Amino acid sequence: MKSAPDKILILRLSSIGDILLTTPLVRALRSRFPDAEIDYALKEPFIDLLRTNPNLNRLHTLDPAGGWRALWRLRRDIGEAGYDLVVDVHKNIRTLFLRTAAKPAQIAKHSKSRLQRHLLVNFGINLYRRSVPMTERYLASVSHLGVFDDGAGLELILDPEADRRVAGILTGRGWRPGRFTAALVPGAGRQTKQWPADRYAEVARILAGTRDAQILILGDGRDVESACTVTRAAPESSFPVAGEFGLMESACALSRADLVICNDSGAMHMARALNLNTVAIFGPTTRELGFYPAGARVKVVEHKGLDCRPCSHIGPKKCPKKHFRCMLELEPEQVLAAADELLNKSAVNHGKENRERR
Repeated sequence: MKSAPDKILILRLSSIGDILLTTPLVRALRSRFPDAEIDYALKEPFIDLLRTNPNLNRLHTLDPAGGWRALWRLRRDIGEAGYDLVVDVHKNIRTLFLRTAAKPAQIAKHSKSRLQRHLLVNFGINLYRRSVPMTERYLASVSHLGVFDDGAGLELILDPEADRRVAGILTGRGWRPGRFTAALVPGAGRQTKQWPADRYAEVARILAGTRDAQILILGDGRDVESACTVTRAAPESSFPVAGEFGLMESACALSRADLVICNDSGAMHMARALNLNTVAIFGPTTRELGFYPAGARVKVVEHKGLDCRPCSHIGPKKCPKKHFRCMLELEPEQVLAAADELLNKSAVNHGKENRERR
């Protein structure tokens, strides 16, 4: 391969958090190869996460409902594009099939640390020398090309038209700009990664009383019941929109929050990409697995006294021990204390910035 590739393809088909975690890689590749065409292949439902990204030239999309026929079409498109470099940061059977169409392009892959992960999850043996964030693992796949992290974190560019549309919907329902807003996102990809909805409800009730907070309740269609539980706790202050918005609209709504409280989920990574004050609640997963949120504006609440954590790298369908202590023993007071600490720190930093500007 030439020292400076003309055409680069990134493969990461899903999901919300995993795709957002590649945005530092996308930005670093653009910085290193400013004149290259940089394209990305992902599943169609996630296109909103990248369609406004200025560092990408083209998005190849895969229809999840299209089966192998859709996968063959995508493989044909990749083959016809003539890429010099393919960066596969998904590494599953589908991306293996896709990247074979790009030969003789150079293939770059990241390490999934499968052995360390297997030993930690299944036997509690921790061979990780340090907790390497997934963003760092993705970037390591192309470090041999002189591509390095710029330290700017995750990135999600809002669509102005979608933002105006969301603003109109929220204000039409009584949400007031300028009033303290907390966004609660009680859902997650797996049931075991969800802090109970009644705990979120208690947090909503207290925030509405102590901070006069407006409560935005976000999520997809699976989270409507949880949103109703939270709404009942603070009916005069709640704005449930779970199941109403797509990814871009959800990001626009989330961006209006002074505080985000969520589980280990795509919403957590979305909040970090928007640089929002975020309290993340972790249950069956741990730092070593690479998905911990990074930055000064985030606090993680977790049960540190359980030797059964982690029990899965993505969250099991059911608690293997049948006690679910990693979530049930986390109390609303712990989450609220983390939120207070984060907001107090943010207020101090904001005041410092204002003084420096004077």
